[in-house]
Parts: sequence; structure tokens; C-alpha cells
Amino acid sequence: MIRIYIESIYSSTLTLDDKQLHYLKNVMRCNDEDIIEIFDNKNAFKAKILFPNIEIIENLSTVMRKRPKLGIGYIRKNKLEVAIEKAVELDVDEIYLLITDRVNRKYIDSRRLNKIAIEAAEQCGRIGVPKIHENIKLIDLPDIEWVVADSSQNNKKDFWNGDGMLIGPEGGWSDNELNALNKYKKISLHHNILRAETAVCAGLSLFSNSSE
Repeated sequence: MIRIYIESIYSSTLTLDDKQLHYLKNVMRCNDEDIIEIFDNKNAFKAKILFPNIEIIENLSTVMRKRPKLGIGYIRKNKLEVAIEKAVELDVDEIYLLITDRVNRKYIDSRRLNKIAIEAAEQCGRIGVPKIHENIKLIDLPDIEWVVADSSQNNKKDFWNGDGMLIGPEGGWSDNELNALNKYKKISLHHNILRAETAVCAGLSLFSNSSE
């Protein structure tokens, strides 16, 4: 079923914006009376198209499972986009783009990252789109039980049960950062050293397995 993200579903009848109209009419070739799914950050509904409007006909919302947060150091643009996409598919709650010692930050297209997050959410069937926080220092992260991806650790098979995962940039964590992160549990995700975008998939998959 076609899925459309709507920032706020506030009424049983909603008017589609120009982009949504173009997508449904010209890209997906939808017609009046076709059924689609719409969702915001809290709920999902089955809706009937009555161009230029849609009418809600069924509530599809379910109790959402616990979702982890993700902190990741800035990496190259194309790799960061892949990491964002996969993090959304793997059900993260929020994403923190970290300022770290071993990173040369470049301009980040916030609108493009948000677009990628929305499209990933529409495709994968989840409810809600995670908020992306930019230029976050480690000291400013929320006070939760983070788990740190650290390839120097030996507990490669140790599933984690924290609230979020921290993944360093391409150059890895500095010694100062590792010392600052000592209050959190550290795990190795694989016997090989993983690229940051691969570590996102590996780490969040561990969370999914450990929370089932």
C-alpha cells in the first residue's frame, strides 16, 4: 500500500499539498477512491483519496515498541545519507550528528537529510520520522544509557540493552573521547573494523535482537 507522511494529522479530512498531489496523481497514478496509508509521528491511518483531499477511514495505529537513539560522528555526505536511511529503517527514535575530534565538518543539507528520512519511513512501514539534531557535542547528548561502538573491545557477541548507540566518525574516537565515554558500556560490533554506515546497521540490528 502507498504510504504518505503528513507532519500533523489533525482532522478526518485533509487537503494534500502540491508535492503529495503530484506524487499520487502523476507518479503513482492514483485515482479517486483509491486507498492509501497516511502517518504522522504518532499514528497511522488508512485513507481514501478524493482529490485534492483524503478522508481517513480506519485507524491503523498500534503500540510502538521501544526505539533507540543514535549518535554518529559526521562522515562523508553520501555515506551519511546511507546511514540516515538505514537508521530510519531500523527504527531509531532520534539521530544526533556529533562534533568529534577527528572530523572535518562540511556543509550539511538539512532539508535533504530530512527528505531522505521521510522517504525511508514511508517505504519501511514505520510510524513517525526521527528528528535529526545537528552539530551536537558529546557533552550535550541526552542523559540516557548510551552504548559506545568501540572496535578495541572484545565483547563482540554481547547484545546490548541500552537506550541508544554512539558511533564514531571515519577516523574513530580519539583517546580523549573514549575517556569521556568511559561511563557508558562499550562493545565491538564485529571482528573487522566497520565503516560508520555499516556500524549503524550492525549496532541497531543488535538492539532489535536484544529487545525482542
